[in-house]
Amino acid sequence: MEKSRFKVLTLIADIGILTVSFLIMVWSKPASLRSYLPSHTPFFAGLVFIWIIVSLLNGKLHRGQIVNYTSLLFKVLTSNLIAIGIAALLMYAIRDVHYSRTIVLGTAAVATFLELAFGA
Repeated sequence: MEKSRFKVLTLIADIGILTVSFLIMVWSKPASLRSYLPSHTPFFAGLVFIWIIVSLLNGKLHRGQIVNYTSLLFKVLTSNLIAIGIAALLMYAIRDVHYSRTIVLGTAAVATFLELAFGA
């Protein structure tokens, strides 16, 4: 029970961090929520799905896999780089060019920073 509870809590925290970083990046743009939130919601939903799948496969959300700051740094960086890479490849393959690069890449950068800060 303890492992599944830990996994659920870290999953919720990971989604929360990703959501906060997405909103931070949307608020940093001049048009703000009215323009970017409806147009970037499909990207965000896809990114959350990819982010969680990669995090689970990489072991970022598993108890016992992260034992010190070095392993935290390795798991978070590899997992997040793979997730944003897959999302960028999918966006390129679909030819979806109306997304803001600042929001797409900034969301991953801010989320990575927040995960490392809270994980420490």
